[in-house]
Amino acid sequence: MLNTETAARRIGVSAVTLRRMLKEGKAPPSIVPGRRKRLWPEAALTEWVRSRTTEERSQ
Repeated sequence: MLNTETAARRIGVSAVTLRRMLKEGKAPPSIVPGRRKRLWPEAALTEWVRSRTTEERSQ
């Protein structure tokens, strides 16, 4: 499980951008274990990046 900063680096964006994507409904799936904490499973991030790469190639 990765915190916001680490997850953002993993997908190549800043933490601020990842939070914005989350607000817009464009972020990878995450888990909210508490009121002020959000975690991203590494496998979910990998799959999210893979799906976006596949979409870009098919266009």
